[in-house]
Amino acid sequence: YRLNVVEVHLPPLRERSEDIPLLAEFFLQRLARKYNLARLKLSSEAIDVLQKHRWTGNVRELENTMARACALAQSSVLLPADIPFARSPWSDEHRMRSHFDALLELAPKKNTNVVDWLGREMAKHALELSDNDPAKAASLLKIQEAELEKFLVGE
Repeated sequence: YRLNVVEVHLPPLRERSEDIPLLAEFFLQRLARKYNLARLKLSSEAIDVLQKHRWTGNVRELENTMARACALAQSSVLLPADIPFARSPWSDEHRMRSHFDALLELAPKKNTNVVDWLGREMAKHALELSDNDPAKAASLLKIQEAELEKFLVGE
């Protein structure tokens, strides 16, 4: 409570892609000074790759990524291939598997085709998100309206 006098909201790094080049350069400079290394530079392509990454671990993940890049660098200019992203428990693949596990647990246990059930649930949810506009819901799911109707008719 002593520290909570003023609340500061800082968006996650993935929402501040303009900060990534400055932070990455800062970490590279700091690592070069700390370990007496030749200073590395990021190519514009490497910066693009860094800015497109999701950074679920935020600034600390970026710092660790730059440390790995320094340790593994083959030249003074880092290219996209020189950026070693860590596999994390927050990766999209890991998160997707966790969600699939949860969905399978929620699926009806009686003789129900789980894929059909999931399609219906996705269609209903897309309709909710799109204010019951079938065209928007179909667009959200990247399907035709007729396909959306097939999912909903199966109820």
